[in-house]
Amino acid sequence: MKHFLLYYVYIYSITAKVIFMKFEISSDIINKTQCDKDFMCLKENSVEKICQIKKCLDSDYCLLKESKFGNCINRFSFGFSEICKCPTRIEIHNKYGI
Repeated sequence: MKHFLLYYVYIYSITAKVIFMKFEISSDIINKTQCDKDFMCLKENSVEKICQIKKCLDSDYCLLKESKFGNCINRFSFGFSEICKCPTRIEIHNKYGI
């Protein structure tokens, strides 16, 4: 049986209204993630603070549009691009399009 951890995140829309969103991330993915940022992407008001994903290359790597942390252990450069390999961040993108 899979266990899920629930996180609540406020997302601000263009009209400055607060949109309430609940992230459901499996404990398997959380346990698989090595994070030196204390899971910043799962905290309140995190959407403005996390890296923006341009597109996912496969289930393990995503191309970043904007990197917020140059020293993140899950981010690396490939040519002129930056790649994210964070399982939690990729899960948020795949499930919620953020």
